[in-house]
Parts: sequence; structure tokens; C-alpha cells
Amino acid sequence: KNDLKAAVGEMAKAQKGLQEAAQAEWLVRNWSSRLAPSVYIARDGVSNHWAAELAALRGMDGFEREVLLAWQPPPFPVTGHDVMALGLTGRDVGEMLGALKDFWAKHRCAPDRQELLDLMRGLAVFKKRLDLRK
Repeated sequence: KNDLKAAVGEMAKAQKGLQEAAQAEWLVRNWSSRLAPSVYIARDGVSNHWAAELAALRGMDGFEREVLLAWQPPPFPVTGHDVMALGLTGRDVGEMLGALKDFWAKHRCAPDRQELLDLMRGLAVFKKRLDLRK
């Protein structure tokens, strides 16, 4: 039992070390970005803790970091079913959702479902025009 307990403890330490390494890599990769740390929470699902660490690296004050730690973005209002209803399939669905989520997050999660659906329709028309040129 003691060997098993020790092995589990070592695995937990190793996992924590990997998580810390991943966080450090993410922080280095994103510290100079102009995106607000909250965008990473809303768009990418980054933990609030990581976003607060990024804010600290950028020199944001303690109050701003506390707000980041507590903030929860609203649910993203568009689904893959909405995209597929326009006739998009496969990778195009993921690319469209990614573009919409990026727009939504960069605009502080303010665009509502209808705004995003209108944007999606415009992007889909533009994509079809591009595809016809090929």
C-alpha cells in the first residue's frame, strides 16, 4: 500500500510539474499580445488563474487581477448546428465557429446571437464567392 501511495504521490507531482510548464510556456507565448487577458478566458477556455498571471506579467494591478479570477464569460451563443444550417460542413464548421468566437471575445462577449448569426451569414456568402473563383 505504501508503494502505491508513493507512486500516486509522484504521479501527482509530475502532473503538477507538467501543468506548471504548460502555463509558463503559454505565458511566454502570450505576454506581449495586445489581447486582453479576458479574451483568452472567453475564446480559448484558458483558466482564470492563467489569465490573472498574464495580467500580472503585464503589470496590471491587483484589483484587475482579482476581477479576472472571478469573471466568468457568458455562454457562447452560436453552435455548430447554426453553422451547418448554412450548408457548411467539415473543417469549415470549425473555422467559422473559431472566427465567430474570436470576434465575440474581442468585443467583450457583447455581440448577441442575432449579431453573430448575421455576421456568420455574411462570412458564408464571402466564402462561397471565394470558392467559386477557384
